[in-house]
Amino acid sequence: MKGWSSYRDQGLAEWRSNRRLRLAALLALAVAGGQVLLQLSENRAALAQEYRREAALLERLVEASRDEAWPARAVEAEAQLEAMRQSVPEMSSSGLAQAELQTWITGLAQRNGLPAPRVRVETTIDVPGHPELWQVLARLDVEGTDASLAPVLEALAAARPWIQTDLIDIQRTSAGSGGVRLGLVARAYYRRPSEADGDAAPEATGPTPSALPGTLP
Repeated sequence: MKGWSSYRDQGLAEWRSNRRLRLAALLALAVAGGQVLLQLSENRAALAQEYRREAALLERLVEASRDEAWPARAVEAEAQLEAMRQSVPEMSSSGLAQAELQTWITGLAQRNGLPAPRVRVETTIDVPGHPELWQVLARLDVEGTDASLAPVLEALAAARPWIQTDLIDIQRTSAGSGGVRLGLVARAYYRRPSEADGDAAPEATGPTPSALPGTLP
């Protein structure tokens, strides 16, 4: 059997005698080197662009830091945020939160000539990410007319963001009669009692809304 030295000597001899082999090897090496240089150039361009973006951002931050109005703006923004928090109605118990939403929706329908509104209220649940808040879902089913329906929808729009309408379903009761059947699902947000108020007040002992399991249809 041929040893390693024999194969090596044979390869070197072929390399010396075969000019095309040498040219092909040099061409492959040149192509590989060009690819490496191209990749390095692209990486360098990307790094330069990223550096320019970071430098521009730093320059803007430095310029903004020279603005003496920023501390006052921060205080003003904090005050506005606190005012928004305080605008959320506070309820001493989850039962009162349910009763409040049921009363609000029932009164809204009755004030606008929608007789015998049927209101069903869900159990009060937490608001993910906001442990200081409760949320309550309620469904209203009622029949009325086009004229009585418009003020209800306007009041629901004006009640945002603390009372939001998740679903509205309007159907004609009969062709040409002007009657409509309204079904809607509203979601209301309430503040829990603050720590300064001590323990939460007991649940309301008066009439309680009909809590439904799961999600309202």
